[in-house]
Amino acid sequence: MRTRAVLAIVVAALVAVLVAGCSGSSGTGEPEGVAPTGTAAAAPSSDAGSTPPEDGPSGPAITPPFALELEESTASSARIGPGGGTLEVTGPGTTYRLDVPPGALLETVKITGVPVAAFGDGNTAALGVVFQPSGLSFLGDVTLTMTTDDEIPVDRQLLFEFSDDGEEVVAADAVLDDAGLVVHVGHFSGYGFADLADSVRERWTGWRTERREAELQNGVRDLLGAERMNQLLGLEGDPDLNKKLIEAAKKYENEVVRRRLANADTSCDAAKKAVASALGLMRQQALLGLPSANPDDPLTYAGVLGVLMKPCEKDAIARCKAARDPRILLDFWSGANTLLPGTFVIDSTRADLVCDPKAYQVVGGLQSFQVSEEVCNVMEPFSLDSDIGSMELSGGLSGTYEFTGDFDAHYTGTYSISFPHGPRKPGTMTGHGSGTVAGQGGSGTEKFTLTPIGPAC
Repeated sequence: MRTRAVLAIVVAALVAVLVAGCSGSSGTGEPEGVAPTGTAAAAPSSDAGSTPPEDGPSGPAITPPFALELEESTASSARIGPGGGTLEVTGPGTTYRLDVPPGALLETVKITGVPVAAFGDGNTAALGVVFQPSGLSFLGDVTLTMTTDDEIPVDRQLLFEFSDDGEEVVAADAVLDDAGLVVHVGHFSGYGFADLADSVRERWTGWRTERREAELQNGVRDLLGAERMNQLLGLEGDPDLNKKLIEAAKKYENEVVRRRLANADTSCDAAKKAVASALGLMRQQALLGLPSANPDDPLTYAGVLGVLMKPCEKDAIARCKAARDPRILLDFWSGANTLLPGTFVIDSTRADLVCDPKAYQVVGGLQSFQVSEEVCNVMEPFSLDSDIGSMELSGGLSGTYEFTGDFDAHYTGTYSISFPHGPRKPGTMTGHGSGTVAGQGGSGTEKFTLTPIGPAC
């Protein structure tokens, strides 16, 4: 019995792995904009835009109810009966394949799939298909695979089911062990997907991983409950218990931890939660000798902490801009370097210009290319125009530029900006590039002075 007692301690520690990083959510609620199964979708918050911007920092992925427009001209049909079958439908940028296994239907039915041409205002990111006859139910595991021209990473996928009138929208029952757009189909209605905006992706991935975390936790508890009962009754335990627990830990790594790490770019809070989950798992792997789910690419301390850097720097920049206080960004850089030495160059001039940007009068050039122009913020892309052409600069204290002008002039090069006495005093910018003018090659060095004229405009 001593061996079993030791095993109970070990597996109890494994349970801690599966609940590490859990924020207290039961994993049963669904994210904003996607209603729990069987209910109408929640309306988006009043401050959310109806259409997410291209870079996706905010806004719902979909805004129900839908005003459906169907592409009847590309509809496809097949007669499928008790022996099963497949129906393929091609819509805008997507192929839909419905796989009906033997035994899922008791009689032969004509099944039709009609692609959705549009979901209505605010839903340009959504694509989908409606199946008929409406309400048809299945007895087996019918799946729908949606294949897009451009692959959507699993952490950006929103899969949903909707009524054929577009009034009700619920989360689709996704096949979680498949990285593609694959859902279980229990009955007929419409099925669709959207590429998530960042804020929605954070909520959606959080919900998905919390749900999977709860499923794995419950599975381990069932295994341990059965093992404890065997011990109490003096029966032989499950000889495959350790193997099953190791498999659960691997699933936790792949389906919870790594998905959170992949989603960490959405915000600093998401990155912190992902890192907490990963570090908790790594500690338990070391303590219990658990194998990595990906031995060719194991989780590492530096790799895990690295996911914090970009989203949390972005958060620090937003805070320092709001306060116009570069110390906030300098403190972040210092703290980040404590975790991962050498990650950031602690540059007080750059911090000052990022957090409290300034406008400059830029004067100078090379030969006949001479400018005297007000630049609102040198940390963002800017241009310098003259009578003979224009120089487009990438922005920042150093970067690249491209010059185009008269006589088919085209030059590319690099530049650097220096403020030896700080950004509130005059500085210099030097560029060096090469190219052609009137078909003749050449190179040169441009020199400018930068005089501060006030806050960024």
